[in-house]
Parts: sequence; structure tokens; C-alpha cells
Amino acid sequence: MNIEEASKILQLISDQNRLTIVILLTKNKKMSGSEFLKSISCKQSTLSHHLNEMVDAGLLSCKKKGNKVLYSLNNAKYAQLLAFLGKSVNEAPTEKKEEKVVEEPKKEVYRVVDSDIVKPDPVKVELPIYLL
Repeated sequence: MNIEEASKILQLISDQNRLTIVILLTKNKKMSGSEFLKSISCKQSTLSHHLNEMVDAGLLSCKKKGNKVLYSLNNAKYAQLLAFLGKSVNEAPTEKKEEKVVEEPKKEVYRVVDSDIVKPDPVKVELPIYLL
């Protein structure tokens, strides 16, 4: 699985009803449309659209049994997604928090000569103010 496929599936299940479908199928393995309607508050046509989108994406499998259609998670696709996400998390570069060394400002000593401030000579001499 690549990042594009994973992105499409994650976008697909970003809808609250579709995520609820995935959660219900992880618990119940197989469910029919009428069983979903008991747990999801949406119209039957909306549910049908969600289920068809998920089947088309390969996330769900469906089998017709009599007059019912039973849906189940496509475990291979679901496992690929989980493996990809786990792999992505493990391969993600960890941010090393570098301690920033804050340099203290350089102290420059200035002299006052005839009320003008003059930068120090190459040889720095710190004199108390009363000696100036």
C-alpha cells in the first residue's frame, strides 16, 4: 500500500457513519443493511451509498445470502492499512530536541572622552565609573 491508497481509505472512513460501519464490523464480523440501520441514524439510501462506496474502495466485502446482503471487512485491505500506518509511524523521523545554547551577549566596555562615547581599544580594560 502506498500513501495515495492509504489517503483514499482514510478519507473514506473520515465520515462518522462510515467509521461507525467499520467499528461495527470489527465487532460483529458480518452485518446486513437492516442491522446497520439499527445502529446508524441515517436514511436507508444514505447507508446504501456509504456501503457501496466502501465496497468499491475494497474496504468491505459483500455476499448475497437469500434476500439479504451481508457485509464484512476486507481483512486483507484493512490489515494493509494498519500495517502501512504502523510502518509510517515507525519510519517517521523522530524529532530530536536540540538544546539551544543561548550565548550571552558580549560585554563591550566603552570609555567616555570629552562627552563622546568611544569604542574600546583592542585591549579591554574595565574601569570603575568613578575613575573615568
